[in-house]
Amino acid sequence: MKLIEIYNYLESFAPLEFQESYDNSGLQMGDLEKDVKKGLLSLDLTQQAVKRALKENFDFILTHHPILFHPLKSLDRNQRPGKLLLPLAEKGISVIAWHTNLDRALGGVNDVLAKALSIHVDGDLVEEENKPGMGRVGSIKEQRGEELAEQVRRTLEAPYIITYGNASKKIERVALLGGSGADFISNAIEKKVDAYITADIRYHDTEEALDKDLFLIDAGHYYSEQVMMEELKKLLEKEFPTVEFQVEKRNFQNQVY
Repeated sequence: MKLIEIYNYLESFAPLEFQESYDNSGLQMGDLEKDVKKGLLSLDLTQQAVKRALKENFDFILTHHPILFHPLKSLDRNQRPGKLLLPLAEKGISVIAWHTNLDRALGGVNDVLAKALSIHVDGDLVEEENKPGMGRVGSIKEQRGEELAEQVRRTLEAPYIITYGNASKKIERVALLGGSGADFISNAIEKKVDAYITADIRYHDTEEALDKDLFLIDAGHYYSEQVMMEELKKLLEKEFPTVEFQVEKRNFQNQVY
C-alpha cells in the first residue's frame, strides 16, 4: 500500500480546503508514492516521536500540528525543525500533518471531544458557509460546574485542569473547542451557553467570561486534542487493515507541582 492512499483518505474525511489560511496541513516531508506498512500517530512531531519512529522502523508519522508553518531558509541538524526532520529523511520516513481541517471536519477533533464528554451537539460554535465551523455547542445532563470539570479531567486523563468562574453553577448548555480556543470566548457568550471547554486560556481572557457568568474549563491543549489521535487510529485501522498504526502519547505528570 502506498502512502498516497492514506493521504487521499484523510483528504476525503477532512479536506485540505477546510484548513485556516495560516495553516500548513498536508505533506510536510517525504514521498507519497512510498509503500508503507507501519504508521505512527502523534499530536506533535516531538523528539520522543522521532526516536520511536527510528527505533521501531515506522514508515511515516501522521501529526495533528504541522512541524512546518513558515518558509524555511535552512535546515540545521542542531535546531528545530531540522533536528527532527533530517534524521527521518535519512531513513525515508515521511511526515504528514492534518490540523485545522481536522479540527472542523465532521467527525473530527471537536466532534470526537464532544462524544467523549457525552455532549449532544446541535450546532457549531463559529458558523461558516460551505464548510463545518470551528468548535461545537450542545447539551449535557444538568450538573454543577465542578462536576463537569471533574468529568473532563477524568475522561481526558489529564493530571489537572483549570477552571474559572462559579463552580457551583448549574450547567446544561456547553460550548467546546479542542486546542487553543480563548479567542472564541465571545462566540461562546453569544451562544448563551453555561460553560466553555477549551485550552490555552490566558489570565485576561477570563474577564469578559466572568462578567457574563460563563464557566470556563481549560482542559489543556494536549489533552483536549489527543482523544482525536486515538479515534483516528480506529478509523485508519478499519480503512487500511494491512497497515499497522500506533499512537504516541506524552507524559506531563512531571509538570504538576
